[in-house]
Amino acid sequence: MKVKELKKLSNYPEDKKMEIIAEGLNSLSSHVNEICKSIDKLSNEETQRGYHILTNLCEEEASKFLMLIDYVRYPHSAYSLRDKHIKNFYNHFSRCAYVDVYHSRPATWKDVCDHIYLISPELFLDGPNDVDWIFRNRLIQNREQRMYVDYIEIDGKHFWAGPEDIESRQLSFSCRSSRIINLIKIMAEAGFASVESLKIIKNEWENFVLSPKTHWLEVEGKNRKIAINILERTEYEFSPSKFNDLVKDWNFPLQIELTEKKVEETDLKNMQCFYKNK
Repeated sequence: MKVKELKKLSNYPEDKKMEIIAEGLNSLSSHVNEICKSIDKLSNEETQRGYHILTNLCEEEASKFLMLIDYVRYPHSAYSLRDKHIKNFYNHFSRCAYVDVYHSRPATWKDVCDHIYLISPELFLDGPNDVDWIFRNRLIQNREQRMYVDYIEIDGKHFWAGPEDIESRQLSFSCRSSRIINLIKIMAEAGFASVESLKIIKNEWENFVLSPKTHWLEVEGKNRKIAINILERTEYEFSPSKFNDLVKDWNFPLQIELTEKKVEETDLKNMQCFYKNK
């Protein structure tokens, strides 16, 4: 038995790829719906830890749904890059980055690239003076601290850290609406997880190449056109609010490297010394 075999997708002809992706989208949407049933039962202050853990897990599974959709949105001229994109499916940072971007409202493709650049360093400086301490990548640290208790070190000081540290900084518990979870539930409901719908998406995007100046309105226009074509084919009646959410919340295709950027700790310490001696 072998796991994490999605890389084999590149071995298949395009029609077979669409079939495999459609099957994956249906499996992921079903999984997200089942997790959401459990999340609903944990949506109170006494069970907030389980609520947050499952919500984060559910968002990562939703990001995998969108990764598969973005595989289909690659332009024909960049098909050679799609195999690299599939690696994001198994990477914790990549999935967290998808969630983070989907909770933002970038105006241009440059905004997306700048956002990814800012959240990618594996180490960064922060504190009252912006350089006081060296921290681990924020997305990965938040992800793991929500789930695990660990004995950690920050600038030579060791201590235990876990979910209670995050919870203690919150004034009160509240159920947050997850844009990325809601989006893929709407997509699945509308019929996006089918070979025919994937072909509609592919045809709309295969000749379009993103540039730094690509504006959100261009993406929104494609979203609207795709949604109308899919809904006409499925004859599914969508409420205006759901249609609007689908068109507005379906973000730029993340056709960009989504890996943590290596940062030398010694470089950050030198920077600390520089600012302390100013």
